[in-house]
Amino acid sequence: MKTPTRILLMLVMTASTVVLGAASAFADEPANWEGGEDQSKLTLLLIFVGGPIALGLFLTIFALVTSRRNYVPPPAPTQEIATTSGHH
Repeated sequence: MKTPTRILLMLVMTASTVVLGAASAFADEPANWEGGEDQSKLTLLLIFVGGPIALGLFLTIFALVTSRRNYVPPPAPTQEIATTSGHH
């Protein structure tokens, strides 16, 4: 497959995934569904902004705590000349 075909296929698949994935959002709510309480804007901000930020901070701290720090630098070069015992 050529590159333009791959790019077009990727764009079509992405668009179809977004459209088909969001299709259930257009469904009507059930007739016996009770309406819930309205959430305040602060609560919504805490859930949709604060939640992902807190998750990102947790994952960052977890990665820093569990990372291995066992790097050993190579020995520094010496001024001595390596010699061999025989010539070929």
